Amino acid sequence: MPTNSREYMRKYYLKNKDKLKKASAQWRKKNPQKVKEIVKRSNANPKTKAKKEKWAKDNQNKMRVSVRKYAKRNPGIRRKNQKRYAKLYPTKIEAQKMAQKVKLNSCCEICKDRRGLEKHHWRYDKPLLVSTLCKECHTIQHKKNRRKRK
Repeated sequence: MPTNSREYMRKYYLKNKDKLKKASAQWRKKNPQKVKEIVKRSNANPKTKAKKEKWAKDNQNKMRVSVRKYAKRNPGIRRKNQKRYAKLYPTKIEAQKMAQKVKLNSCCEICKDRRGLEKHHWRYDKPLLVSTLCKECHTIQHKKNRRKRK
């Protein structure tokens, strides 16, 4: 006999896993609006958000596999999102197309690293003003820009 309710619930779940999953799926199908509200509330919770971010950071390989599986199961969604992004940010898309003609330098302009080089637009209204940054410096620049906008 389990000593506490948590142990009891765990054993009950393991014993009735299929039945519980089926019932849960049926409830989600019948109550899509409630499911949206619950997900929205849970994602707004700072503790939950922090846990998810920590898990994602600690399990990067699992995340990659999960994203790939999702993309395979839902092939049209990525294209749909790309089209929506292109409509929302036409200047960015145009600048990125024009920047393809600009050659990368041999090293990062900030830290001089030679690995993982990427192009970075400082301003999208000047599409050929592009810098060569390593992945790390590029991420830092975007985080700085995100903070400025808030």
